[in-house]
Amino acid sequence: MLDDKLTDNLQLKVFIEKGKKIVNINLSLSGVKSCSGLLLTIYRATLRSAVEYGSQIFSWNTKSLNFIKLLRIQYKAITKALSYCVSISINAILSEGGELLLHHRFNLAISKYVANKFSTSYEALRELEYIVSQKKRRAEAIKCSKLFKS
Repeated sequence: MLDDKLTDNLQLKVFIEKGKKIVNINLSLSGVKSCSGLLLTIYRATLRSAVEYGSQIFSWNTKSLNFIKLLRIQYKAITKALSYCVSISINAILSEGGELLLHHRFNLAISKYVANKFSTSYEALRELEYIVSQKKRRAEAIKCSKLFKS
């Protein structure tokens, strides 16, 4: 849910409230002999996807109070999904769940987006470099080019 009237801080608050509801769902489902993979899927499909969607638009301060609250909700959701105790380290939980820290995930999402947008240009440049580096291919490219036809 993105609204043009919301600032990044208000958007974080929306995600925090949504995250609390998702954690409560995971808590109620974790009591029923459910698979940890299912609970992780619920977390990924609901909270993580919504937060990642907004990450390309907003630049959040990773040291702000609201961002730290969102991180804690992420940790709690993953901890409950994997049925771990609170005393286990965050890095172990994230590693076991196959998750990244939120700000690393945001950077990854943005990098993938940029790489996807420029991949066709990059491939064209690599092909051009290959053509220029080989004498025979260079001659063929010159013959086929409209620039060198009279």
